[in-house]
Amino acid sequence: MEIAEYWVVDVKAQVIHQMWAPSGEAYAERRVIAFGDRVESETINGLGVDTAAL
Repeated sequence: MEIAEYWVVDVKAQVIHQMWAPSGEAYAERRVIAFGDRVESETINGLGVDTAAL
C-alpha cells in the first residue's frame, strides 16, 4: 500500500516537508513550506492548514 501524500514537521528548522506522487520507493513531487505560510494538500481537495500559529 502506498501513502499518497505525507508531511513531516521539522520544528527546529520551522518548516514542513510535503511529499506526494509516490513512485517506487521515492516521491516524485515535494516542497518545503515555511512556518507562517499555508500548506495545501495535493491529494485531498479542500484540505489546508494555516501554519501562522506554529
